[in-house]
Amino acid sequence: MNSNINLFPVYTDISAKDYLQGAIAAAEYIRGSAISGEKGVYWPDEKGEDPQIDFYNGSAGIILFFLQLARATGDSSYLKDARAGGDYILNELTKVNYNYTFKGNFTRHPIYKNAESTFYIGGFAGVAFSFIELSKATGDNVYEQAALVLTEKIAANAKPVESGVIWSGYSAINHDGGTILFLLYAANHFKRSEWRELAAKGGRAIMATGVAIDLDRVLYKGYQNPVINPDFPDTHYPNFAYGASGMCYALARLYEETRDRDFLDAAEKGANYLISIATPAKEGKLLIYQLPHLPGEDLYYLSFCNGPAGTGRLFVLLNRLTEKQVYEHFYLDLAHGIISAGAPEYHSAGYWNCHCQCCGTAGFLTYFLGVWLESGKEEYLNFAIRSGKVLLGSATYKEHRAVWHQAFARTNPAGITAALGYFKGAAGIGAALLQLATALDGNFDTIRLPDDPFATGAIANHR
Repeated sequence: MNSNINLFPVYTDISAKDYLQGAIAAAEYIRGSAISGEKGVYWPDEKGEDPQIDFYNGSAGIILFFLQLARATGDSSYLKDARAGGDYILNELTKVNYNYTFKGNFTRHPIYKNAESTFYIGGFAGVAFSFIELSKATGDNVYEQAALVLTEKIAANAKPVESGVIWSGYSAINHDGGTILFLLYAANHFKRSEWRELAAKGGRAIMATGVAIDLDRVLYKGYQNPVINPDFPDTHYPNFAYGASGMCYALARLYEETRDRDFLDAAEKGANYLISIATPAKEGKLLIYQLPHLPGEDLYYLSFCNGPAGTGRLFVLLNRLTEKQVYEHFYLDLAHGIISAGAPEYHSAGYWNCHCQCCGTAGFLTYFLGVWLESGKEEYLNFAIRSGKVLLGSATYKEHRAVWHQAFARTNPAGITAALGYFKGAAGIGAALLQLATALDGNFDTIRLPDDPFATGAIANHR
């Protein structure tokens, strides 16, 4: 496929400034949706209900977007927005002595039972991460102290099992894998080696779920506690948010932090299994959404949650740790798998009417910018630019605000919403546009999440 194809002629001459304006317009939409709380502000879910504080769709993720925007523009008003969100969360936590119960429809799903320690959906780890970053940006120690309390709570929530420790009973990035990655981040920030050791125990529990296919390949299903949902052990997910690549990413990071070779060996065996089941595309490769799949449903997601934009992160990290070309080839193959599916202009079954970081266009943009940083090949920057054009062209603009209406749930295409959060809505879309703007300006800079292996800072001006 021609990487320079442009189906949106109105944006032919688009510049870094236009992408920055798109990010600012997303921020204006989020600002206009803020609701005053007892202290500070919160942002409601897409139904105007259930103020959420988690990272995935709540205030913690929105705070990070405002921090990134303040950093990129030098506009201190965005820092005030971030502080207002942080103050609301802090008030909600302290008034119940940190015994907070997360809200939202997701909390009623069995897979999110015991998920209060997770990073993304309904967990304290993502909140603590945003508090630490907010403290760094403002110099206000109150947020860091709150993050310390939350991290202690996460550590206390670890449940001993024969192989190590677990938190939720599921192992991938949206669950215990994400908790492990946050504990590594917190161990470095707070200089608490015991949290690194606890994370390692969590990694060993993940390793214990592996099923050897042969000497070189291991399948990680990651269900440490199938009693939570007895239907799940009959299936497994190869990709990042819920599957084997996310589990292996956590194991690879544990090796990077501890230099315990067992973790790297386990991560590589999991990666070898994933490479062996990849499906060839017109160019590159893709990994199926779920195995065993339903009859007639060979579904290939394309973005972060269950597609190459997430799964490729494992192979970027392994390539850095081992310098084995097989891993570089595979994360580039996954990138070309996205392109072969026609994205971002064509919406295949695994890329429905969705533009967010989790399942859509913004996830492509951030992945391809990362691959460009790793490889220095401008074709990947060009694809990121195409994704940025689609994002700008898909927004509805009103009074300097940009709104993205999308069908977040693949199985409910008529359910159109305009979410605000980082992984589900405008905050993450704005963050992706902001990354692209700074990359094109030659001053790439962003706050990387614990599960993001790509470069930080303005270190790679390949243009």
